[in-house]
Amino acid sequence: MRLLEFIQQVKPGYVADRFHSFVIDHLQEAVRTGENVLVSSPPGSGKTELVSILFPAWLIAEDVNTHVISLANSDSLSRMAAGNILRLVQSPAFQEICPMELDKATEQTFLVKGNDGRPTLHAAGINGQLTGHRAKYLIFDDLLKSLSEAYSETVREKVWNNFNSAAETRLLPNGSVFGIQTRWHLQDPIGKLLARATDNPDSRQFTYLSFAATNSGGQSFVFRTQDKSMDYLAPYKSLATVKGQPYSFSPKAIRGKKADLGPVMFSTLYMQTPVAQEAQMFPPEVWGTVESPVITEDYTMIVSGWDTAAKDKNTNDPSANVVVGRRASGDFVVLDAAEFRLSFDKLFPVVIERTRLLAERMKQLPLLVIEDASSGTQLADLIQTTHPKIPLVRAKAIHSKIVRAEGITPITSARGVSLLKADWNAQFIADLANFPASDRDHFVDAFVHGIKIFTTTGSEFKSEWNYLPPAPRNLADMSDGQIADVVIRGELPAFDTLGTNNFGRENF
Repeated sequence: MRLLEFIQQVKPGYVADRFHSFVIDHLQEAVRTGENVLVSSPPGSGKTELVSILFPAWLIAEDVNTHVISLANSDSLSRMAAGNILRLVQSPAFQEICPMELDKATEQTFLVKGNDGRPTLHAAGINGQLTGHRAKYLIFDDLLKSLSEAYSETVREKVWNNFNSAAETRLLPNGSVFGIQTRWHLQDPIGKLLARATDNPDSRQFTYLSFAATNSGGQSFVFRTQDKSMDYLAPYKSLATVKGQPYSFSPKAIRGKKADLGPVMFSTLYMQTPVAQEAQMFPPEVWGTVESPVITEDYTMIVSGWDTAAKDKNTNDPSANVVVGRRASGDFVVLDAAEFRLSFDKLFPVVIERTRLLAERMKQLPLLVIEDASSGTQLADLIQTTHPKIPLVRAKAIHSKIVRAEGITPITSARGVSLLKADWNAQFIADLANFPASDRDHFVDAFVHGIKIFTTTGSEFKSEWNYLPPAPRNLADMSDGQIADVVIRGELPAFDTLGTNNFGRENF
């Protein structure tokens, strides 16, 4: 029986949203192929009920001879999960699908009568008793229970060592691991498992499903450690699409969560982008905030920094654009940060259109800064040929990324940079806080190139803003490959905070 069909029979009131169905499909396929799956999603999104309760009940219904170990961060939570699974197994709906008799049942263990005498299900806390038990499936749920535990290196290492030595070693040959976690830290169990798998191809490999509360195209994805492939989910304004469910946060409610928690905690808990705490070059607290709307007369210079991807494959970094303005008071404001995965022919019109939009709104033509390497060199050459009046600086990446970033930390550490309050703030703060520990360094590069312009070449640059003509209004008349095509497909993030229209995007 298929997993979704099983769930609907044993729990008729269960409502599967699109992301639940997405997880269900991956779980079912992983059992068939023997793969391992990790899932992260915001608190309250239903991952515990689905993966820690309904899924193991289905595994037992599919094979009464199987053995499952269920792990939680404490014995009390493991007993709760085991109790819920036991109630499902004993329910008339389950018995109709798979009649079975239990030989023994306690708070944390039950055995199917006639089996081999080993527990069908054994549940324990990560620090509890696991030795002596063997299983085909190991399922863990939020092994770190709080922010204080996640930020304690001692606790993190204890949890990880227990998982490695006492839990994972309990698996039978060809056994599988399924884990769920709200991301608390880069080095939480999911982070550790992913790092181990990508560092060593002989290690256990995983398919990782990461769901952010809201997704502009680069926050929610499927990552496969075996080939390091990354498939990004199409943009959506809210993870939930079914109204009236406990997890159904509207875009307004998501904004409220962000306001209540602050950008760092929101990024960690709701966007699945944990922020490192050790030796941060750009700690979250250095950034000020500026409310909309932008008063254009306050800005003496605008720089639009670009870090372009070498290739447009999903496994490569995206191209990134960070717009920085210098105010008459001498401080700086990051006005926008956007990322996109586009082929080179689509990237060029995006750069031109974003430059036009920015010039139109800020009443001055921004200075383009493009890293002079690989596709950036090609992009700069094309802009100089086709739009020679656009001011352009080629940023030479002479030193390493870390050395370049260190060169501007005196400005950020002195609280000299603020962020225009917008939806991209949380991702930007997380990416810079995690540098250089994280692979997401494209915002860092674009930001660093942009800021350095104010202290080197171009610091006194001024221009007329009206060089670029308005974009044609009749989008239907524009051919494929022109900027209208990019806009219609939703591949061009709008300058929402700068007062332009928000181009619609479909959910995944």
